[in-house]
Amino acid sequence: MAREPGVLIVSETAGVAQDAADAALRISPLDVEGTARAMADALDMPAADRRARHKLFLERVNRWSARDWLSAQLDDLGVGDH
Repeated sequence: MAREPGVLIVSETAGVAQDAADAALRISPLDVEGTARAMADALDMPAADRRARHKLFLERVNRWSARDWLSAQLDDLGVGDH
């Protein structure tokens, strides 16, 4: 039995929210009804849409290395040349 990918549901306050904006369903962590709607939308989403979102986010994750993460952290801290 083949397994279809799920849908990423992410809090708008999570660090990944901006990077996942076009691949995930974003929610407010305090909005219970909105979270329930996002979960229902994810369950009802056509398989083709789920696959497309999954592929988009997976490509993004695979491009982002530990070096990229460290560089972004140092940039945020205002640490010199790295």
